[in-house]
Amino acid sequence: MIICMLVVSVAVSAVASRYFIDRVYVSSGTLMVDKYASKDHHNVSRTAKIYKTIATSNQVMEQIISCLDLEYSVENLQRKIKVSYEEDTGLMYISVEDNDAETAYQIANTLIKVLRKRICKLFNKSHLKVVDKPYVPSVPSRPNLKLNIMIAAVFSLFMSAFIIVLISGRHKGR
Repeated sequence: MIICMLVVSVAVSAVASRYFIDRVYVSSGTLMVDKYASKDHHNVSRTAKIYKTIATSNQVMEQIISCLDLEYSVENLQRKIKVSYEEDTGLMYISVEDNDAETAYQIANTLIKVLRKRICKLFNKSHLKVVDKPYVPSVPSRPNLKLNIMIAAVFSLFMSAFIIVLISGRHKGR
């Protein structure tokens, strides 16, 4: 019974992960907020937070949609983009998730270009330097087939143990 449940759950998990769960690809890039943006560390942090907000602003999203001729709404595109800033390092991380690897790359790449232009337009100078350019991901970040199979296997083992304890408890009661 244990082996049967294990085989069935692993097989179902593998088939579901491979054929029914959408693949999600992540393309990311890293930017550095130049320390010469301000002499005061607090102002550099403030500047970076402003840049982070501008990165997912409606105007930047609309420009990306227009440049790439995407069929996303501004809100849908904003949900696909994550921008974070690490105060200790001065690095800004941009990652884009999409069901298509090339589209994820194109959005991330265009976002960096549009963001730098937008910042130059607003502040007459950009203190953003590209550290790592986005790339076309070769494998999806989700679903994680190995992890899903392992979870299914552990779950089936626990369920098997629970059923065995339940059945043995009934037999003792008779």
